[in-house]
This record gives sequence, C-alpha cells and structure tokens, in this order.
Amino acid sequence: MRLKAVGIAAGIVISTAAAAENADWFGERLFDAFADDLRSRAYEAPAPDASPQQRRIPPAPFDSPPFPSADWQIGGTPIIGDANNIAPWPPMEAILRNEFYNEIAGSRTGHATKYSEHSLGVTWWPDKIITLRPELRFDHSYDTAAFDNGARRNQLVGSMDVIIHY
Repeated sequence: MRLKAVGIAAGIVISTAAAAENADWFGERLFDAFADDLRSRAYEAPAPDASPQQRRIPPAPFDSPPFPSADWQIGGTPIIGDANNIAPWPPMEAILRNEFYNEIAGSRTGHATKYSEHSLGVTWWPDKIITLRPELRFDHSYDTAAFDNGARRNQLVGSMDVIIHY
C-alpha cells in the first residue's frame, strides 16, 4: 500500500514536469491570463461620443415570449453580458447592522446582562481584485459593566478587512 502511494505521487510529478515543458501547458496559460488581468485597468469609461457596443445575444426565433434564446429581462434585473449596462465605478455599498442579545446566565460572555451592538461599515472595490471593508462598531451592556474587565459598559471598535481575490 505504501509503495503504491509513492508510485502514484511520482507519476503525478513526472507527468506535471512533462506538461510544464509544453509551451501550451494549462498552468502557464492560467498564469499568463492572471498576469494580463492584473496589468489591465479595472474599468475604462467609454468616450462620450462612442456608439453602444453590439449585443451578443441572438434575436428571438419567434416574435412571442418566452423563448430561451431571447432576452427577457425580469423585474428590472441587470442584463448579464451587456457591455452597455455598466454599473457606476467603483462599486461601493454601505452596511448598517444592529443586534440585541440577552445573555441570561452569563455562560457565553461571562456577564449576565443584555447587549446591543450597532455597526456601520462600507464595502468598497477600488480594484477588481481588492475589496476594502472598514467598520465602526459600538457595543453596550445594559445591566452590568461587561467591557474592559468589568470597568465599562460601552466600547467602540474600529476595524478593517482587506480582501485580495485570486
């Protein structure tokens, strides 16, 4: 059993090395495509006098809905693949979150009290592979001081996530 696993691993290494010698190897093409994507701009606004790009969807076979090759937009949803339907750049959304938690026994937090949490954050995509998410959070304990080793009832926390999509 042990020699069989070593033989399979050696076969994978040999086949991968043989594939890497080929100029059209999948890994090399994937790496080149990723590198080209990083070098290109995330969004370039079209010129104001530019004509709209041609739609890529074929016309409907008959003049009555619904047919799968026709373009039937449902409820104002964006049309996927329409180069003329561009969202404002850079994409950004605000997030407001409020939570309330009643810790009756104090077994989860160490203090038997009620808590509320209020967060305000932003999700921002300054580039197509980077997402920034700053957040400001305010916590309050109602019945007892639960923060800073039992010295305070409130705390304010600022945080930020940086996400790199690959």
